[in-house]
Amino acid sequence: MATNNARKARLAAIARDRLGYQEYLELRDSIDRNINSLYTKLQKKDGPKTVKKKKKVTEVNGVEAPSTPAPNPAALGLGPDDDNRLVVPEQLKQLVQTRKQWVETVGGVFEAKQKEEPGRIWGIPQRSVFEGTDEQVQLALNPTSRATYEPHVFSDNFTSRTTNKGQEKNDNMIDVR
Repeated sequence: MATNNARKARLAAIARDRLGYQEYLELRDSIDRNINSLYTKLQKKDGPKTVKKKKKVTEVNGVEAPSTPAPNPAALGLGPDDDNRLVVPEQLKQLVQTRKQWVETVGGVFEAKQKEEPGRIWGIPQRSVFEGTDEQVQLALNPTSRATYEPHVFSDNFTSRTTNKGQEKNDNMIDVR
């Protein structure tokens, strides 16, 4: 039972990490969609207007040329300032900055966990996720041999509860009364 509880706790921790990573990806994609929709909205606002009247076309060296050059499609929505440089709206800057901070802070945590233990956050683990569980169970069952105790190994793995007689019972221990 103790081995099964330790394995179940380890799998639950990995599942929590993977679900957290999925939430991170969903929020990052949401920010990306907001950036894309704002940029598209800006492009439509500054995009070429459909003109119902024919514009006068000037002739240069025998070749007809439009009177005003069409703007670069990438620059649409980012109107030029007095010095003819593109101006990015403040709202778009804030969204891009928010995404950058999100990826650096939250994404950095997941990157560090993945480097520490490949396969824990995404992909397939290179080693068994149950590696070291037997030693962990032995340490939990035999408290006198805690010379090699590693505190981070026991987080969320074993729980205790109170029985109906008010005594504390460890879920990984066998009750022999």
